[in-house]
Amino acid sequence: MIGKDVAQIMLKAKNGAIGMVSGNLSTKGVPPLSKDRLESIGEYSSILFDGETLSLIGERNESAHFSFEDAYRLAGI
Repeated sequence: MIGKDVAQIMLKAKNGAIGMVSGNLSTKGVPPLSKDRLESIGEYSSILFDGETLSLIGERNESAHFSFEDAYRLAGI
């Protein structure tokens, strides 16, 4: 298939903090057509949004599950 599969955005906050948002639709070790995955790695903790689960990982660990099907139905999408 011909097309683009990677995108990156570099960010710089007013306080000088630098961040990067990277999207990759073909990642080694992940099956094709995987669900959304977003990971933000911090100095003390990280957050991971994988599929329908949001996790806080680090000094404190928590997880929450979201149903996109229910959210879309409630939003009328």
